[in-house]
Amino acid sequence: MNSKLTKKIIIAAVVIIVLVVAVYVIYQNEELSNMKLTLITPTVSSTQAERGQYVSLVTKNAVPTDTIEISSCSPNPIDSSVVKGDEITIINNDAVSHKISFTPDHSFVVGTSSSIMIKADFGKTAGVYPFQCDSSTSTIGVVLVK
Repeated sequence: MNSKLTKKIIIAAVVIIVLVVAVYVIYQNEELSNMKLTLITPTVSSTQAERGQYVSLVTKNAVPTDTIEISSCSPNPIDSSVVKGDEITIINNDAVSHKISFTPDHSFVVGTSSSIMIKADFGKTAGVYPFQCDSSTSTIGVVLVK
């Protein structure tokens, strides 16, 4: 093979690799953006269609898990799913305790660098349960109870 053809093949291979990496990064960012959208919970004035879209988005992105880790009031995973009545372990990785609130009647304090087990029964029915950390009213994560 001559050197001009070899250079063209190498350049073409590099371009293909760059394109594949770019598509992967875009896909990963889109998935992360969808997960963050689950933190924008419907309001009282949301339409039924908006609520349906929200539930669909949560359902699509929910990660089946029995463990939620909290670091700086940021959960991992952001969007999780559990079976109603199952146990969930909440792990606090911080040197301060956190109060995690699913509903007014379902708030739990997780001590410093420790964990607690809770039962996934935040309401009478299965559904989407956003949760907050400490005194913030902003949603930090969502649990889909099936």
